Amino acid sequence: MNLAVTVSPAIGCVLAGINYLLLCIIDCVVSVIATVIVFNAPEDMRGRYMAASHLGWGIAASVGPLTAGIIVDNYNPNWVWYTGGIICSIIALGYFILKTRVGDRFHSLAM
Repeated sequence: MNLAVTVSPAIGCVLAGINYLLLCIIDCVVSVIATVIVFNAPEDMRGRYMAASHLGWGIAASVGPLTAGIIVDNYNPNWVWYTGGIICSIIALGYFILKTRVGDRFHSLAM
C-alpha cells in the first residue's frame, strides 16, 4: 500500500481540525467586536453601525483572497506576506493616531 494514501486522510483531518479551531477563535473575536460596536453606537443607529461593520468583513473576505491570488500568480508569493505586514503596520499606526487624538476617552471604552 502506498504511504501517501495512508497518510493523506490523517493530514486532511489535522488540517480540518486546525481550520475549525481558527474559525472558533475568529468567531470569538467578531462577537467581541460586535459587542463593542453596539455599546458605543447611538441607540437609534446601532443597526447601521453593525451593517457597516459586517460589510467591511464581507468585503475583506472577498477582496483578500482575490488580491492574494493575483499577487501569487503574477509576482513573488512572498509579496502576500509583505503586503499583509504593510497593511497591518498602517492599521497599527492609525490606531495609535486615534488613541492620541481621543486621549482619556479611549480608556472609558474598556469594559
